[in-house]
Amino acid sequence: DKFLTKEAGLKKVKADPCIYTIRRDGSFLALGVHVDDILFVHNDTNFCQEVIDQLSSKFDITDLGVPTRLLGLRIHRDEKTGSISLDQEEYVKQLLMKFNMFDCNPTSTPQQPGVHLSSLSSPSESEDVLAMKQVP
Repeated sequence: DKFLTKEAGLKKVKADPCIYTIRRDGSFLALGVHVDDILFVHNDTNFCQEVIDQLSSKFDITDLGVPTRLLGLRIHRDEKTGSISLDQEEYVKQLLMKFNMFDCNPTSTPQQPGVHLSSLSSPSESEDVLAMKQVP
């Protein structure tokens, strides 16, 4: 943390202490840190490389290239449109397999239209909460 903020000049985002940003001459870089993984988001490859070089002077870094997976998320990047989308398709498939619902018949409305849910109908005891986790 001290290296990133003091030596590398990044600023910690107040809303999320695991995200740091830096701007310089129209260039922008944000990096997200999770344990020993770092994800860079930037608009200038040269500026990003400068920051990576600075971090490499202090830490042992392995560049894995453009990410396609991160923390269980699959990352889709469309350079043509500049869009990025995330999904958890594999996780959903695992859940469907776990609850023997992989070959289920999905519907566009999983609940009857017009049903109003309330927190009063939610489990409040820890045992009930654990039991509900076993129900799809």
